[in-house]
Amino acid sequence: MNAIAVLADEGHLEMTKQIIYSSFVFGKWKGEYILLAHNIEDTNKLQWFADRRIHIIQTKNLLDIPGETGIYYSKLHLFHPECRHWNSILYLDTDMMVQWDLNDLSKKRGFAAANDCAKFNLLHQFSPRDRNLKTEEFAEIKNVLQGYDLFQTAFNAGMMVIDSRNNTSERYKAIIDLAQTFHPWSTYGDQGILNLYFQKSRIKLPYVYNDFYQSDDFNRRGFFRRKSPADAVILHLTYPYKPWDKRSEFYPLWHEYTQKADFLFEMPQKGKSLPGWRLWRTEWINTINSWWYVK
Repeated sequence: MNAIAVLADEGHLEMTKQIIYSSFVFGKWKGEYILLAHNIEDTNKLQWFADRRIHIIQTKNLLDIPGETGIYYSKLHLFHPECRHWNSILYLDTDMMVQWDLNDLSKKRGFAAANDCAKFNLLHQFSPRDRNLKTEEFAEIKNVLQGYDLFQTAFNAGMMVIDSRNNTSERYKAIIDLAQTFHPWSTYGDQGILNLYFQKSRIKLPYVYNDFYQSDDFNRRGFFRRKSPADAVILHLTYPYKPWDKRSEFYPLWHEYTQKADFLFEMPQKGKSLPGWRLWRTEWINTINSWWYVK
């Protein structure tokens, strides 16, 4: 059995309903669901999920990391051996929206993720100012990250296929050890840590599985301009507005899906597979545009 996992603290529980709904109806998901409930003490607030037989895993700050990035490290629990009874786990951020069938992702035989937007490299995960680093700053980061390819394209951890059947105590410990060592430098929380661990073994997924159409200028304004996000299997709506922000063009759909989520497993699944030629057309356009636009 496979599962989709989402993560939320108390203030974002409502946001998870849309991604669960769209992944079930349009993603035609055949597996189970997991909620990583971060620092939620009032279990009554989890009743909506319990009523729908969504597996609830209570998580706490793994590393005592203050600030908003602390919650991100809860995702690392998906690598814990207790998650081994799922063959694979598809992790999805709450600011995503599913439009096409997802089930092919569960067939991946290893850890898989798509490139980060604009093909940012590993160095960017540890300093967003990588193009303006002073010599001494670059030397410090280079020293900290000895043995890693700083200029290899990084992946985005907002969507990951985790080969959870391979979760072992050793792998989990290795990832946690990396987090304990490198979290002071990891700008985007768990993302930098996972890029370190999986740099040499990650399976690259096509762009449509983590599609930043809304915020990628190079795709909306590039030489081969994309005129709509219709070919995105999974839309990642990060900037300038989250889908639950009323200023977002996707808010009407987000609101509709959130309301319909109350009847989640009582409705038919109507997802279809994105035709292969459309997938690879978008992959080609993204490759050309990012090469042309990103300097």
